[in-house]
Amino acid sequence: MKRTIILLTLLSFFAACASAPPVEAEPDWVRNYPVDTSYFIGIGSSDSGNRAEDQQRARDIALSNLAASISTKIQSEATILMESSTGEEYSESVTFLIEEQINQELQEVEIVDSYFSKTAGAWVYVRLSKAKWQIRQEQAIEALEGRSEDILGPLYRDAGRTVYSELNALSTVHNMLLESPYALVIQGGVEGKSGVLLDLIEESVSGIFQGLSLSGLTEELPVAFDGTLSLTVRIESDRRTGRLPMAILAEGGNLLGRFESGNNGEIEASLALPIRKEGAESYWITLLADEIGIDEKTYFRTIDVPSWGFLGRYEPLLAVFEFRGDADPAAFRGVLGPILPVKITESGSENKVLLEITYTDIPENEYGIFTTRGRGVLSIFLGEKIIYSWESTEIKEHGLNYKQAHDNLGRKLLEELKENREIAEGAAEALGL
Repeated sequence: MKRTIILLTLLSFFAACASAPPVEAEPDWVRNYPVDTSYFIGIGSSDSGNRAEDQQRARDIALSNLAASISTKIQSEATILMESSTGEEYSESVTFLIEEQINQELQEVEIVDSYFSKTAGAWVYVRLSKAKWQIRQEQAIEALEGRSEDILGPLYRDAGRTVYSELNALSTVHNMLLESPYALVIQGGVEGKSGVLLDLIEESVSGIFQGLSLSGLTEELPVAFDGTLSLTVRIESDRRTGRLPMAILAEGGNLLGRFESGNNGEIEASLALPIRKEGAESYWITLLADEIGIDEKTYFRTIDVPSWGFLGRYEPLLAVFEFRGDADPAAFRGVLGPILPVKITESGSENKVLLEITYTDIPENEYGIFTTRGRGVLSIFLGEKIIYSWESTEIKEHGLNYKQAHDNLGRKLLEELKENREIAEGAAEALGL
């Protein structure tokens, strides 16, 4: 019986061995990178322990490596062309540009083989025919060259082209080229020059900007108290500018407003700037290159966008001081001048600061003392409109006559005005300061 059990166990073991799938032999391409002059090749591997994820990741890495080998070829061609055209080294930028786009161009990729083992993870071997890629590349380059000529050809045949129309057309082609991995191998012509089209476009854009300058009538412009700036600037150019998008920037680069130039480069605009009491602030007028389609970050060349700086001198709000009461107006004007966010003037303004004291006289008592009650009311007028008003507490004063009582009340009101912070803060808030 014992012998029978042992025999059955051995038979089961051999049967199991016979039915188990054979272990797949590791292909040679896993250890030895394939070489085939007819194909671009990519090998990818991943070993995280999750078979499904590893197989997908290995495939993605293989495609990425395949794209890198294509990129290397295009980069070599582009670098040679750029150096012969400009004498400059573009390899770093070229690498980034090509690898950014090449994955979108991969088609007809063939999965040659795949392999998986518990110890080595997933491996994938892909390739792409160089002959097929060459045909695709030539077709894509030909199409791009044709589309570029369709845009630039009519532009340079137009004797009446403006700065705006030229910059817009050049930026359109520039952005179109950057969407292709062949941007730096495409040849073309710009204004009679032939060579690498992208470089010629950047050279032309840079030259156009260098030929523009902005100037104002003066380096200092008045800014009204409410922040209104009347601006007159001119864009100097050897031809019509067209309607160029412009902006005004504050110190630090904050955008304050947008506007357009006239067709001949004239700029007349009324802008609302941040309100402030007095003083000066630096501002800049600049051309908005991005609204023409020119993103300076995508240019290999340095693009100097024209701008003009000026000092905005804020003019204080002028107001005539008017006093109604039985006291010395000069004393109240001297106290209110430093407190109020306006400049008190003798004349020449439709605005007004009015201080009025109202009195209620009480009949003389049996001791010959005269008493009066009163309040001071301060009002700031912009034209005919009151924009701020303040009223004092009721003040009670005495004197040997009503004039003396009024004088005493006035002195007490002066003391209240000197110590009052509410007036300065309230008036500033009303004026938007």
